Amino acid sequence: MCIFKNIYPRRRQMKESLYGELSVIGMRGCEDFANQVDYYLKDWRRHDNDGTFLVDASCPRFGSGEAKGTVHHSLRGNDVYIICDVFNHGVTYKMYGQTVPMSPDDHYQDLKRIIGAIGGKARRISVIMPMLYEGRQHKRSG
Repeated sequence: MCIFKNIYPRRRQMKESLYGELSVIGMRGCEDFANQVDYYLKDWRRHDNDGTFLVDASCPRFGSGEAKGTVHHSLRGNDVYIICDVFNHGVTYKMYGQTVPMSPDDHYQDLKRIIGAIGGKARRISVIMPMLYEGRQHKRSG
């Protein structure tokens, strides 16, 4: 009787821990960082083909400032990571013809729109946010 021992236990463990195909969404203002993450993942996983882990998603705004979340690829069964920086005040949009900077609440609403656009079809959704929105709470004094 021959028992084969796995000489790469960590590699096997990593492959078994995957839930689905990996997908990365970079929200507005985080596109450069998402590209760096994609480059690292392709190098780390030795991704041979010209494919990418990045998924094209957007939140187009209407003239009134309202928006809708759209994901341009199917994410059914995927393991999705959304990169979002809610305190990035350098992102702007047009509202009633004027340029308006995005507030933390606007970024957070866009994040919720993208999660809603995925529609519960992804196997797992993880949000990577450098600072938790509304995580700063102050006690009332007095």
